[in-house]
Amino acid sequence: MRIVLSTFLLIVIVLNTGCRNIDGFEQHLRDAIDIYKERGELYSAVTDGKSKNIFSQLIVSEMALLPVARLYDLRAIPFIDKGIPIIKNDFVSMEGNKGFEYPFIPAFLMTEALEDDAQAVLDELLSVDKQNMMSIAQASFIALNKIHQLEEANQVYFPMTKHFLESLGFGALHGIYYQCQSEGETFKLASDFAKLQLLAIKFGKSINLDKRANVLHQQGVGILVNDLPDIPFLDEYIQFQFEDDGQFSLCF
Repeated sequence: MRIVLSTFLLIVIVLNTGCRNIDGFEQHLRDAIDIYKERGELYSAVTDGKSKNIFSQLIVSEMALLPVARLYDLRAIPFIDKGIPIIKNDFVSMEGNKGFEYPFIPAFLMTEALEDDAQAVLDELLSVDKQNMMSIAQASFIALNKIHQLEEANQVYFPMTKHFLESLGFGALHGIYYQCQSEGETFKLASDFAKLQLLAIKFGKSINLDKRANVLHQQGVGILVNDLPDIPFLDEYIQFQFEDDGQFSLCF
């Protein structure tokens, strides 16, 4: 039944909006695929192919998400036409990555204890109220800082885990502003987008991917760390805290 309803919704949205490309979710995935293909070749040459399966997994995952991303882009168009850039402004350019040749400090071994500590951070995050954008943004901020602390205290990297958390917090934080701009009309789309990203955190096995990358990190290869774009969620959240004197809570 859900598949039928989703298909019907997609048809209705396409009929109402056409097939416009808003340079949003779908384009972000396509840009990521291009980057991963390019970097896959470069890293494979310096790792004797040991990095190939990491990028192969990422490419398959991104390609599988393309239809979903297209649906979210289409749902966003009516709001974008009203000057509310939901979805469109919730992604950053893949060109914002550090670059293949960016200097990289080798990591230490990522132990099972560290993996468990990181998973505990994610488990705590996943208990957040999924209907509350403010709670999701705050929980993302707390989780991201805890992962940063694990990295700095143990000289390891959790690039994909941080990427997921930054993306979740970025979208949730923007969702608060959209909520005010739209007088509540964007809530369903912003909430669905946050739930999708929470599912990615729950089932995406980002820690496992970071663990596999850690083998190469120990050899001085900056895979993922140098390939994922910086998402300015932390800076924006701090700015939000300065700006919010209770005015945003009135929108909920």
